[in-house]
Amino acid sequence: RIAGIGGYMFYRNWKLAAMACSIIPVIAGVNRYYGVWMAKNAAQVQEALADANSVAQEVISAMKTVFSFANEHQEFKRYEDCVQR
Repeated sequence: RIAGIGGYMFYRNWKLAAMACSIIPVIAGVNRYYGVWMAKNAAQVQEALADANSVAQEVISAMKTVFSFANEHQEFKRYEDCVQR
């Protein structure tokens, strides 16, 4: 299908078809760079969410202890630091 469309483009106007096809490598390079960046970014976000969930679960399971030592602000700050990473 793509070969047929490409052939028709070159049949109708070879200069315009050559111009249209010349940007394909540039677009492929940009897509590759963006894909690598997106994968790295997604891994960092996933790790930060896992750390934040770990802190939240730890604090929720020990809520009585946190309240008894009036440590809510410190635990909130620890959670906030994990989320902001």
